[in-house]
Amino acid sequence: MSTTFIALLWALHHTMKITGAWAGGKSTDRFSAKPVYLAGLGLYAIIYLAFGSFSSDTLLIIIFIIYGLSIGMIEPAEGAWVAALSTRERRSSAYGVYNAAKGFALLPASAGFGLLWHEFGQFAAFLTGAVLAFSAGVILLFVQKKSREIQ
Repeated sequence: MSTTFIALLWALHHTMKITGAWAGGKSTDRFSAKPVYLAGLGLYAIIYLAFGSFSSDTLLIIIFIIYGLSIGMIEPAEGAWVAALSTRERRSSAYGVYNAAKGFALLPASAGFGLLWHEFGQFAAFLTGAVLAFSAGVILLFVQKKSREIQ
């Protein structure tokens, strides 16, 4: 792929992410964080299954562009949830702790993904990601209400 094509691909991915963030934010305001987060996780799991299942360059490009939509849906719901679970006085710290934890978790998650891919192939790595996203959604279904904004 040319450098220009890769730049265009990332631009389209981020355009979908912006679209997802706008829709996710509006939906979170209307319905609350939990159902929007669950929908985003569901789409994420489906996309990961698709990434692992297809080898066509064209399909993978389309899936990558749509992948931005799931990330965009999840992020506003995460932010609303962190805000709902924190006090006004500690909200900035709550965002900092949340994003630090998420950042620290990305390194072993990425290394594990790479190890799975190396040892068992593309499908196993993406299937694991899909199963983990789906499992997170199932666990989230059992999270009890802590604030009006969560449910």
